[in-house]
Amino acid sequence: MVRKLAGSVRIASQLRGQRGVQFLQRERLEAKRDARVRDTVQHAAAHVPHYRDLFRRERIDAREIRSAGDLARLPLLSKEELHATPGRFLSDAMGAAPTLELSTTGTTGVPVSVVHDYRSLLANIAYGERERAAESSLAGGGRYSILEITREGSTSRRIRAFYDARTLRPGRLPYSTISVGEPIQRIIEAIERQRPDVVWSYAAFLETFFRLLVTREPPRYLPKVVSYGSGGMSAEGRSLIKNHFGLAVLSNYSAVEALKLAFLCEESAGFHIHEDLCDVRLLDPSGMAVAPGTSGEVVISNLVNRGTVLLNYRLGDMATAATESCACGRTSAVLAQVDGRIDEIVTLPSGELVLTVQVWDAIAGHPFISRWQLVQRTSRSFELRVVASDRTALEAAREELLAALRSRLPGAELDIVQVDDIPLRDGKFRPILPLETPVVKWPRFPA
Repeated sequence: MVRKLAGSVRIASQLRGQRGVQFLQRERLEAKRDARVRDTVQHAAAHVPHYRDLFRRERIDAREIRSAGDLARLPLLSKEELHATPGRFLSDAMGAAPTLELSTTGTTGVPVSVVHDYRSLLANIAYGERERAAESSLAGGGRYSILEITREGSTSRRIRAFYDARTLRPGRLPYSTISVGEPIQRIIEAIERQRPDVVWSYAAFLETFFRLLVTREPPRYLPKVVSYGSGGMSAEGRSLIKNHFGLAVLSNYSAVEALKLAFLCEESAGFHIHEDLCDVRLLDPSGMAVAPGTSGEVVISNLVNRGTVLLNYRLGDMATAATESCACGRTSAVLAQVDGRIDEIVTLPSGELVLTVQVWDAIAGHPFISRWQLVQRTSRSFELRVVASDRTALEAAREELLAALRSRLPGAELDIVQVDDIPLRDGKFRPILPLETPVVKWPRFPA
């Protein structure tokens, strides 16, 4: 109880003024951002092996990095480098406080693990007030209830379990979960029974779910707000949810490497960047900043985590900066579009849906797999292509992998193929390649 009380006090100390941060004058918002840049860079130089060696080797004085613009002086960091030597990016100043290690699914090409420290994890609850403000206004104001449709062991559930074990969080919002692996009818029944104001899930799942609803008898209840993360939703999918079903659509742009990047506000015109929590730069292939309205590679510097410290990290996404400010009045920089992540869904002949994250669950316990791709060859036949750092280990784990995949693709014919590389497709990495002609044809709607 003492531990939970201490955690709650730490959160309360951060709560005041969070909903107003992104309405600050630009000068004040930039000052908050740059102060965190200075603190993070000096912490990295003193406590993180990779940066301590880098600054010494390149003769960079950490005190000269004074603002977000100065981060361009540091070299870019790739996922491959983090994947190969994760310990070199860990701070030696974490002490004995609890930490939480989170892993990506590799949807941008290479799976990585990131350690988040106790202080920043608890502060993340307070920072969430910025996004909850938009949810609350669209859900009717005041308290609202949430149903999360995710998988067991998802990042959001693991973070919530960390909070539950270490905080009291009085007044928290009514919240429930259901597995994304449940049959569609069971999920519909859960929504009708629990009557949540907000339903949150993966983008690809929600788009497919609402396409399915069009072909069925209308449910007796629908939420006021649909919110998604983990990948992008097509313009057609958002239009279907907003115009056909009359629901508000929100999204939060986050990553294991930085828990809060940006979010859609009530206007749904673009993603507001949490500039004081994570610096976001958009670069062209030569490493130069792109102009607003032009797509660029997302490069981030996490300004709050003192576990795994990442500066100028290539996230693997593509995004476009907005050319105009948002009508909501927030002064934070806006991304007009985030289009780097592709999250596909496989539809089995039985009508069951299989998401990227469910395939990842079968693979996650095998660190020698550095890249993977599931290819659907026929309605019932699949091939898992694997790039492995240790081929002997892969062969030893073949039957275990096949059993895990069969549990998620019931009735499917499966094969595992070792490959040297998995190329990009249309300039992007696709973890799942479903049939070009889908098993189930969904009705189309205008974007």
